[in-house]
Amino acid sequence: MEIDGFIELAKSETILNIISEIQRLINERSADLLIVKLKIKAGNLISETSRKLAIAIAKVGDNFPKSENELFYMTAFSQAGILVGQLINNIPKGNVRFETAKVILVEGSVSFASEYFRWIYTNKEKKEQDRIFTVEEENELGRIITERIKLFSQGEPIYKKSPGNALSLLNIWSTYGSREEVNQYLAKTLDEKPENALDLLKCYQPTWFGADGTHKGGLEQRHYDSIKEDVDPDVIYNALYNINGLDLESLKHQETIDQTLYNENVAYQFTKIHNSVINKEQDTKIKKEKSDDLGKTESQNTGN
Repeated sequence: MEIDGFIELAKSETILNIISEIQRLINERSADLLIVKLKIKAGNLISETSRKLAIAIAKVGDNFPKSENELFYMTAFSQAGILVGQLINNIPKGNVRFETAKVILVEGSVSFASEYFRWIYTNKEKKEQDRIFTVEEENELGRIITERIKLFSQGEPIYKKSPGNALSLLNIWSTYGSREEVNQYLAKTLDEKPENALDLLKCYQPTWFGADGTHKGGLEQRHYDSIKEDVDPDVIYNALYNINGLDLESLKHQETIDQTLYNENVAYQFTKIHNSVINKEQDTKIKKEKSDDLGKTESQNTGN
């Protein structure tokens, strides 16, 4: 691939012309190979070339494939998000870097903008000199992408419109908007159509890779904990029991999911974990009440 020629073009051409060349290379050659070679060269690019390339890649981000047969971070789509983050790092800290990041979040697709944001997010405990953006800048970028996510969520539920990116979108919304907003949004979509609960749960199922391809694994406690961060589990639980024809009580857990009972299995897995959590919480509450009563009794006896 004529990667050196492409980089020379990027140095002198407009962002629009760079976009046209990226699209040509993707169509005629390989999106994966283009990203791999650009990542190798990225560290040596000057600030202005990096800025134009980052914006151009973001604008065509959805053209990079997201194969279900690869780990998410190995897909050309995710690797393109990582590359954009590398290019942004070539721009000195300050207004130009920050404004470039804003352009990417506003002008790229919502799915690619959230993917890019995933790779520039920095733990708030990190020292200022080690951050890509200041805490204030990152919060502003988070608010920008959150507003776009809210608009994107209108109409068809976000977990049906973009199931592969739904968790990332909801997490950003919860972090830079509010968890209560996300909870209310999800609760509304489930109240309008209880069957949506099955589509939402499937977003939290792990994907397993094997010789025969990919398949969805079962829900476990860690997945339930992730669900709890986004929405009140009682909302999902109640929705499941309002789905006509779904008889959770008659099912037994299966190690291998029978595709003819796919919906029943994911619903049963969630319900089993949810009931276990509720029972543990009730047991803890009862033990605490007994302990408190015992403490009061001992205190009264001592006083007498």
